Amino acid sequence: MTDRLNFDPRIIPPPDFSSDTYATIRRALIADADSPGIVSEAEAQQHLRDQWDEENGVLRARYEAQLEEDQAIANARNEEAAEEQRAKDAERKAKEDELAKKAEEKRTPLYTHTLKS
Repeated sequence: MTDRLNFDPRIIPPPDFSSDTYATIRRALIADADSPGIVSEAEAQQHLRDQWDEENGVLRARYEAQLEEDQAIANARNEEAAEEQRAKDAERKAKEDELAKKAEEKRTPLYTHTLKS
């Protein structure tokens, strides 16, 4: 099982790949012969953004699956609790019916009807 995400990746803003923080990476991408089609700062920024979007998309999908799993577990627990409650209610009703039946058997009628033939 993969580690749980403790955050919603949808709320993470993308980094500013045009900032000085990423200047070295952008230059390395431009200089790298194995980076096809990256010959300018804008292309390097776009490449970094595309990579970030891809990774964030994976995290979003994982987070959504995690939420769905959590919801399924919660639904199962709720159903289990409801089933237990129904069983308790049925047991209580059966006991009440049994006690009512015993009480009825013990009851002395106020008057009796006798039929004359």
